[in-house]
Formats: sequence, C-alpha cells, structure tokens
Amino acid sequence: MQWHPTWPNGHACIMGDVPASMFAFGTPDEVYNYCKKLIREIGPDGFILQSGCDIPTNAKLENVKAMVAAARES
Repeated sequence: MQWHPTWPNGHACIMGDVPASMFAFGTPDEVYNYCKKLIREIGPDGFILQSGCDIPTNAKLENVKAMVAAARES
C-alpha cells in the first residue's frame, strides 16, 4: 500500500482482518504470527486489527487471546 493523493491530509486508516476460519481452525501460533505480520506490514499507525467479520461462535478462546496478545505487544 502506498500513499494516495486523495487521502485526507495524506492519512488513511486500514482495518485488517484475521479470517474467521483461522479463529476456529488455526493454532494460537498461526493466529499470533498472522496478526504480527499484519501489524508489521500495514501498521501500527493507522491500522486497526480485527476479525474479518465476526469472531465465530466456534472460535478457540486461545486463538482470540493470541490476537489480543499480538496487538498488545505491538
């Protein structure tokens, strides 16, 4: 992603998604590493880390905690 002249004052905010399937079927390490990669490549400034849609009802609690840990450590 690069700066675009139509962005107000040269700023933008991007909301990035952790796929719902990753919460349900991934491992905590996969979720953590995916989140850290998003934060490193897109953020941390102007980036909101969140699930792709909703956190699914079959999400593993450990995976949700891994996303939160990645955000807090960044």
